[in-house]
Amino acid sequence: MARPASATCPHCFETFSLRSAVFRCQADNCTARNAGEAIIDGSPLKFARGDTLSRRADPVMTSAWEDNRLFNHSFTVPGLEGLPLFGKPRTRAICPLSEERTTEKLCPACHKQLYPLIGYGSDLRMTLIGGANAGKSNYIAVLIDELRRAKGARFGFAVRPLDAETGPRYTDSYFRPVFEHRRLVGGTAIVTKRSAVIAPLVFGLQFAADSARPMVTLSLFDPPGEGVINDSHVEKFHQFVFNSAGLVLLVDAEKLMASGRFGDHLSDANRALEVAIRQLEAQHGGRPRSMPYVAIAVSKADLLRDTGELPERFWQEPTHAGGYDDIDFQLVSNEVERLLRSRGGGTLCNIAENMFGREHVGYFAFSALGQAAEGTSPMSEIAPLRVAEPFIWLLSRHGVVQRRGSP
Repeated sequence: MARPASATCPHCFETFSLRSAVFRCQADNCTARNAGEAIIDGSPLKFARGDTLSRRADPVMTSAWEDNRLFNHSFTVPGLEGLPLFGKPRTRAICPLSEERTTEKLCPACHKQLYPLIGYGSDLRMTLIGGANAGKSNYIAVLIDELRRAKGARFGFAVRPLDAETGPRYTDSYFRPVFEHRRLVGGTAIVTKRSAVIAPLVFGLQFAADSARPMVTLSLFDPPGEGVINDSHVEKFHQFVFNSAGLVLLVDAEKLMASGRFGDHLSDANRALEVAIRQLEAQHGGRPRSMPYVAIAVSKADLLRDTGELPERFWQEPTHAGGYDDIDFQLVSNEVERLLRSRGGGTLCNIAENMFGREHVGYFAFSALGQAAEGTSPMSEIAPLRVAEPFIWLLSRHGVVQRRGSP
């Protein structure tokens, strides 16, 4: 059976050929057993028996991620171009110097480690966009927890990190501040140059009930709001938006409530969407793009509880018994769209629907914390509401989970 010719890196969102292979030596002390020549760290290198390569900064990691840690050398496996597309992508290699086996396969573009089965399953890359303080980081903190617990159990998947950095980073930077300290996640630092782009969190959704079902890779990119809405940064974030299967645009309920007839307080959300569209329209190596689904989600919806502007059913979590509940989605989506348009968000809705198509746009509202944080005091409890709905909707539109009902 034919395999895909390419895959997209879950870290840098760049597409690469599955027939090209870059690995990192895993030897404790890489010493050449024989004389030879190989592509080492991207350049030809002749070596004699007994030559040793010490750990050093990887120039690709330095450039792509501003990561100056010391690494073992990388090497390119020759002779893979032109192989038939059927068969298995290479998951291990022999270092040409130490002649020891390694399983540390790298993305050719950014040198982050790839998970072994890349190219075998589905990849869903989701980028969060929105203005500063819209709640993107708090959304991620609660979303992953919800997927691990209630939603994973409901839809039959388990969530696990797919690289060595995602698990500790999620725990330290997202989970602990919210669920252990009951405080807000600190805002993402403003990015001022390409090399400082923050790497996405990469998780795998493994469907335990169907061992033959391929794993779904979920990459969550949490860019700084100031960077996303800045026109000078279009190129910096271009590949993340261009290669995303879904965009989640957060609209701050606090600004929505303060917005006048012409949506003056929604300027951040409007600019974020407009910049994302320019990123989609920019050329990217001549490759065609697939139009992503767009979830326009009002964050901090607990602020709207006493306004009566959302239907009563909104304040209850949908059960999704038997599949994703499309009836609940349509009813809530229609009410949230009405709310946005009545509070000056008509331009935002019209731009999204004209660019992506009505069927590719959904409207949501959620509360990651269930209450507003008061100063520096810990919150009394964390009571999320409908946090996972935009993401489960995205999964349903890509056929990962079944849909139930119709409006």
